Amino acid sequence: MAAAAASSPFPAASKLAAAHPPPEGVKYAYGTAGFRMRAELLDAAVVRMGMLAALRAKQTGKAVGVMVTASHNPVADNGLKMVDPSGGMLAASWEVLAAKLANAGIADVGAELAAVAGEGACGDAACEGAVVIVGRDTRPSSPALADLVAAGVASVGGSVLDGGVVSTPQLHYLVGASNATARACESARLGGLRPDVDGYFARLATSYKACLAAAAVDAAAAAPEQGTTIIDAADGVGGPQAARTASDLAGALSWEVRNAGDSASLNDGCGAEFVQKGRTPPRGVDAASDALPGSRICSLDGDADRVVFHAFVPAEGEAGASWELVDGDKLAALLAVTVGALLKRAGGQAARLSMGVVQTAYANGAATRWVAARGLEVACAKTGVKFVHHAAEAYDVGVYFEANGHGTVVFSPAALLAIDHEADAAVAADPAVVSGAGASERAAAAAAALAAGGDAGAAVEAAVGAMTPGAAAVALQALTVLINQFVGDAIADALACEAALRIGGAPFGRWIAMYSDLPSRQTKVRVADRLALTTVPDESRLEAPAALQAAIDEAVKAVDCGRAFVRPSGTEDVVRVYAEAATVAAADELAAVVARAVFDLAGGQGSRP
Repeated sequence: MAAAAASSPFPAASKLAAAHPPPEGVKYAYGTAGFRMRAELLDAAVVRMGMLAALRAKQTGKAVGVMVTASHNPVADNGLKMVDPSGGMLAASWEVLAAKLANAGIADVGAELAAVAGEGACGDAACEGAVVIVGRDTRPSSPALADLVAAGVASVGGSVLDGGVVSTPQLHYLVGASNATARACESARLGGLRPDVDGYFARLATSYKACLAAAAVDAAAAAPEQGTTIIDAADGVGGPQAARTASDLAGALSWEVRNAGDSASLNDGCGAEFVQKGRTPPRGVDAASDALPGSRICSLDGDADRVVFHAFVPAEGEAGASWELVDGDKLAALLAVTVGALLKRAGGQAARLSMGVVQTAYANGAATRWVAARGLEVACAKTGVKFVHHAAEAYDVGVYFEANGHGTVVFSPAALLAIDHEADAAVAADPAVVSGAGASERAAAAAAALAAGGDAGAAVEAAVGAMTPGAAAVALQALTVLINQFVGDAIADALACEAALRIGGAPFGRWIAMYSDLPSRQTKVRVADRLALTTVPDESRLEAPAALQAAIDEAVKAVDCGRAFVRPSGTEDVVRVYAEAATVAAADELAAVVARAVFDLAGGQGSRP
């Protein structure tokens, strides 16, 4: 093996790969979440990804990132994902290279690296000058895996910048900020674009305060309708990050962090995944003590890139409280109506920007109807965050959140230029616009909307409508900095939602009241060949078999507010069924009818549903 390494185009890398062979029978697959599995199986993959990351950095001439995390998975798991120079997800073509290199035989690692590097770009110093930023979460297995990534980078001559213990969105920020140039407004007023963790927090605090100030909201004043936000940090890396945010915004934000430190209990009975999938509150909160007026709970996932809100809502005139969930669909609705209202009120170039809300077929139909009723364009994309993010980039301003709470608002370069033009012109004409004016008018307009029975969206629209165009432009500009442009960011998204509620003076209950989810049911049917089913690009309908789609259409027509679709699984010979209707019973029956149609018309296996 030593001789093979010596003859390799990458001798040191080949020797390192030989020291960390893949476990017998393990096949690595690089998906949207990167590699993810039991931590003890990952050594071979992560050391090779260090090599590949260095090659990516060398070829682009910019820093790239590697994050060691398994997000919402149990603590025994771990994973790795690469971050492109833009601060976004790894390019799809390199996902293929990642899987190929990870699964290569030990004797073939050098040749695979050479195929990526190109002729004349091989050797132990091939990646001299390349920088890879490595971050990790709080799992016990993460430090050792991060060290292996660093060893892989060094084996091909690259350099490592240790990001330390960071959230996944922070790592994306560190990479993106390392390769980007700050906008003038960022440098002058909104926290800069420093490529370090302190710079990340400075942007959050500065832009949050600036957004509220421009909207004439006194962030330091008590807001009885707001109360305290309890942060359920999933016992993950989001705990210290949320605590730092709360400290930086002391006096302007009331956050109490729970489930914040025991990595052995990571994602166990807590966190966004547990809450959203299980439709149940996490450990560490209690209806008896936490059902306070205005209070709510915000659950992050293990690496702090997903967020959902929920609350124990006291029953009017009765003892006890009901538990209510605000998932990613409602986050998207609130942020979309806020950004849309600010764009319209800012006027000029900002008002002419295209804006869309991107959902998947799994978005609840009630959410789709609510957003469309606000005059906002709704688009459907294939399931998976990389597909939704790409679809959002087709707009000047694209809003997307999956139901699980992963999402963001993306602003195109043209949109940022237009917003900066309106905001900077407003500041030049009247520097006092950054501190807002017309607080009483904004508050009165929002209060009138709420008094008329309006929801949080109506309150925000009314409040923004009472702002001056210049103030709206400045508030929107701050919001573009607050929201993480690189990737979904639980803490930034939570702050953006807090800001929207403060602008509208809306209690949490009016956010819940935007709409009531239609009852839905999901099931699956085993089939002989899932590949016999093909869907349209957004997966909302079948292209084949045509008879099955016709049967689904007939079943949907038979129920009130009916909607259903089926899609083949990406990993096993099953067909996934989604159905929704006006009542639980109707949704259950629709799902059953569609499942039987799949069984009958698509080669069902086993017992008929």
